[in-house]
Amino acid sequence: MTETDSDDARRRAGARTGEPDRGAEPRHPAPEHGGMTGTELRLEGDLGAAGFPDWICHRARLLDLSGWVATGADGAVSIVVAGPQALIDAMEMACSLGPREVLVDRIERRPHGIEAPLNGFHKR
Repeated sequence: MTETDSDDARRRAGARTGEPDRGAEPRHPAPEHGGMTGTELRLEGDLGAAGFPDWICHRARLLDLSGWVATGADGAVSIVVAGPQALIDAMEMACSLGPREVLVDRIERRPHGIEAPLNGFHKR
């Protein structure tokens, strides 16, 4: 068995046991600025609840994330968020679950460059 074969075997074993693949690349690498990662999330679904952007702002502030949220003319919600990757992942999970009045069908996630640190979290 070669070194590559043994690495593959360890990865497959980890997949079966639910252990993370320590050699894998991050799930969503993105540009960084001062230890912060920038990510844009675009949410689609039944997002018509008037308080949803406020709910997003509240969750982002609880996670100490920076950025903004805006509702587009098509009803989709765009979120630009900056912070540690693990907290951005938590924000994405929170948005996928959303408040009871909202049904998120789809989340698109892509890197978002940060030219300067964002301060706070607000609606646009």
